[in-house]
Amino acid sequence: MLDLEKFPAVAASQSAVAAVAGLSLPLQVIPLNNVALVQKIHQTYRMQYVIDVVLPTPPQSAIDDNALSTLSSFIFFNKMEIVTMIQARCPAVLFHF
Repeated sequence: MLDLEKFPAVAASQSAVAAVAGLSLPLQVIPLNNVALVQKIHQTYRMQYVIDVVLPTPPQSAIDDNALSTLSSFIFFNKMEIVTMIQARCPAVLFHF
């Protein structure tokens, strides 16, 4: 059996992957202890990523306009719900600019 950990190139790439994985953690400006709120934020982020990166641009779109509109509405209402949940949690912190 071949032990890959003895090779320096493999060990260096594993440490690089661990370093990048540590850097990709999101920073919380406002501490969020509400699990439902954090899940809603992650869900919205993933759906926005799907629309922006995974789906092709509208002229070459593989999905119809109704599906794209539905996804966009889903993201919009999720964002509204996130803002409402944060405002309900700490009303004095937000929107006092």
